[in-house]
Amino acid sequence: MAAQIIGTALRLPVFKVELGDVLSRTEQDTEAVIGGVFASADASGAILLFKGAELLVPRQSRAERRERLAGRVAQRPREDLLASKNGETDPALSDLLERSRRHDRLVIFAAAPTGGLEPSFARRFDVVVNFPFPDSTARKDIWRRTLPGDARVTESGLDYLARWLRWPGSTIRSCCEAAASNAAGEGVPMQLHHVATMLERGYRRRVPPAYAGEAPFSKPTPEGAASVEPLPEESRTRSGAPQVLRRTGTKWALSGALIAAGLGAVVAITRPTVVSQTNTNARAGVVRISYPANWRPESATATPQLRLADELALTAAAPARGSLLVGRTPAESANALPQSLIAGLAARPQIVKIGPVSLYRYVSSPQPGLRTSRAVYTAPTTVGTIVGVCTTTEAPASFISNCEHVLGTIRLTSGSFLPLGLTTSYAHTINAVITKLNAVRSRAGAELAHATNAQAQEIAAATLARAHAEAASDLARTSAGSAWVANTALANALLMTANAYRALALAASRADPRSYGAARAELARAAEALSLGFAQISRLGYRVA
Repeated sequence: MAAQIIGTALRLPVFKVELGDVLSRTEQDTEAVIGGVFASADASGAILLFKGAELLVPRQSRAERRERLAGRVAQRPREDLLASKNGETDPALSDLLERSRRHDRLVIFAAAPTGGLEPSFARRFDVVVNFPFPDSTARKDIWRRTLPGDARVTESGLDYLARWLRWPGSTIRSCCEAAASNAAGEGVPMQLHHVATMLERGYRRRVPPAYAGEAPFSKPTPEGAASVEPLPEESRTRSGAPQVLRRTGTKWALSGALIAAGLGAVVAITRPTVVSQTNTNARAGVVRISYPANWRPESATATPQLRLADELALTAAAPARGSLLVGRTPAESANALPQSLIAGLAARPQIVKIGPVSLYRYVSSPQPGLRTSRAVYTAPTTVGTIVGVCTTTEAPASFISNCEHVLGTIRLTSGSFLPLGLTTSYAHTINAVITKLNAVRSRAGAELAHATNAQAQEIAAATLARAHAEAASDLARTSAGSAWVANTALANALLMTANAYRALALAASRADPRSYGAARAELARAAEALSLGFAQISRLGYRVA
């Protein structure tokens, strides 16, 4: 992406070369291809972009790493940085860098994050630029710049995308292009639900490999790095090498995280919409509703537990008195209600279908000494969650029925409703993913907690990284229905955990206590993200044990 910007600014074409494809050939073929690439660039004046340049980054063999960690070899400047597996200098790689040095035009090497370059290797390049993984503010700006000019995505929609989709810029651009293509096929401007459709179709299976399995972990904060304690002297062996960087266990556990749909507690109720009596319309923002003659609009009163936009308030006279409050919550709080509001409601929602509209319904439990009855309704949409609150002090059954008829007339002037319902297939899928992950966590987590040397820590942390990355990939490919927001958040949290364990393994292999402490801090943040993900799944009606 940066290379394309440079090429546009200089008005030069950009030749992209995948190093993995070039270096997988024989030595003679590799040299011939490299020679042809540079010859073409000389003739056209193009910028050369070599992708996958992490293959050039020197890596120590496991035996050499063990020797260094055991203190049998001293740190020394490495001249044979481009060494092949047999220890000999790789002539193809040396030839590539030598040609790049002699080339009188711009050559760019793009590499996935590798934890830093050795100084002797970095000196081979004129400029080394590190691109940090974008935070939510940067992601929001990328979404805003990448969306088509006619896209109908609100500011709250941008906040939602930036908050829940922890993607790099290239993935955001690819998603926007695909979603815009779908919208163009429908002949409508792009909206938030087109992005949701891409996720539902398994878009994450088509993201660049650098994100799917090798996404960089968030850069540790200076405060977190400064808080890392140095290794105590007694933790070193006689040879002076660290015996153990910091013994660590898992601060959180997925063990027993059984997800069940519990469909027996969800009752589907269908009511026809009474159209003949609903002849008056009311509108606030994107919410429009119709009501019969015995209802009248009122000024919306603030509900302490709810912060709603586009509020509408209606009251009914005969035959049963009561009130209806309708509004919209921000997009990022889809499918969620404040615990303070639903504390006195039934623990599990029902699904009510009123004409073309489907809603979750929470009914109040009888309270001694209180005559007020309340039912709360929610419907997830692409512009937030529609919330309706029916309240009455007399003839609750009769009023709730009338109130639901009015709720069934809700329409959106922009955006669309999302499907409802809990599915056993999703419950079984996520349960299988977590059960498989727990098996690895139980074994490798114990090995990490009881590791007595850095090599054992590295192996255990790498195992945990692979397991969490695989679980994240499995969830990303899962069709979650109305749970897609929570499912995406949970998959991102698992990927965040995988990256933290990958950083932990790298720190152990380099005997770097500072990086090790930063990785542990990242693990703690990942644990919080996982807890939030499971909480969202639970609020949808799935049972998390």
